[in-house]
Amino acid sequence: MYRSGYYYYSNANRKEEVQIKLVTADDDKTTDVVIQGDTEEVERFWKTLDLKEKGMVFVEGIISS
Repeated sequence: MYRSGYYYYSNANRKEEVQIKLVTADDDKTTDVVIQGDTEEVERFWKTLDLKEKGMVFVEGIISS
C-alpha cells in the first residue's frame, strides 16, 4: 500500500497553464482583462479578483446576506 501511495503522490503533478492579456483603451480609462485557460482556473481568477464579464452588471438580489 505504501508503494502505491508513493506512486500516485510522485505522479500527481498537475500543470495548469493560464494566459492573461491586458488590453487598455486608447484613452487609458478602461482596461480589459482577457483570461484564457482551464474552466476551473478561470473561475478561481474571477472569484479571487472579483471580476465580471464584459458588459455584465451586478444586480443585488432581494435577499442579501
